[in-house]
Amino acid sequence: MDPNWLHHGLLDFEYKKYTLLAYLQSVEECFASQRLFPSLSDLISHYDQLCLYKQGKEGLSDLFPKEIAGVDLEKQQYRFRKMIEDDEVMKILSEVVSYAIPLLEHEIGMGKDLYKEVEALMSIQAVGITPLHKHEGYLFVLTEENAQLAIYRYDMKLFESSGAQYRGLHTVLIEKKILAPWHTMHNIKLDLVKQFPDLPNPATYAVGVQKKLPEDETTLPVAKRLLIRCLSEAA
Repeated sequence: MDPNWLHHGLLDFEYKKYTLLAYLQSVEECFASQRLFPSLSDLISHYDQLCLYKQGKEGLSDLFPKEIAGVDLEKQQYRFRKMIEDDEVMKILSEVVSYAIPLLEHEIGMGKDLYKEVEALMSIQAVGITPLHKHEGYLFVLTEENAQLAIYRYDMKLFESSGAQYRGLHTVLIEKKILAPWHTMHNIKLDLVKQFPDLPNPATYAVGVQKKLPEDETTLPVAKRLLIRCLSEAA
C-alpha cells in the first residue's frame, strides 16, 4: 500500500476503507503462508504514520482558540468548544484514521504472534572460538528439515535515526549447500578462512531452523534479528 495512501487518491471514506481492507487482506494472505516480511514492517510503518498524524492534529487543534460552552458542576471545570471547526477534508481524514488504527493494531498483533512462533523454531550458537571483534563474520542458517545450509557473510553497523542509535545487519550470500553427514560447522568455518583470508579469525554463528520456511521473507530476517540480539548482548 502506498505510504501516502491517506492523502493520495480519492478523498472519500468508503474508498479509503476498501483500500485499507484490500491491503490488510493481502497481508493476511502473507501471514497465512508464513511470509512475515516486509508485511510486518510495512504494517508498523503505516500504523506509526497514522499515530503521528493523529497526535499532530490533536496538538495543532489545542493551539486554536476556544470559547466557554458551559460549566461542568460535577467536575468543577469549564467546558470549551473550538471556535474553528474542522473542514470537510479534515473530518474525512480523521474518520479514516480512527477507523484504520484499530485494524492495523490487530494485524500487527497477528504478525507479532507469528514472529514469536517462528522464533521458537530457531536456535543460535557460536561456532568455534568467538573473537573480540564480532561485528563482522559469518552466519550459517541451517534448515534442519531438509539439511539445507545457507552461508552468509555479515557486517553489523550502528546507524542513527531520530536521535536514537540502532544496529543494522548487512548480509551477502556466499553459498547454499546440502549439509552432508560428514560436514561440521567448524570445518565449514575453516574452509571459509582459507577462501577469504581477509577474515583470518571470523566471528561465526549458526542458526538452526526446525522446518522449512519462506527464506527471504521469514527465515533470514528472523535469523538476522537473532544474531543482532546475540551480538548486542555480548557487547
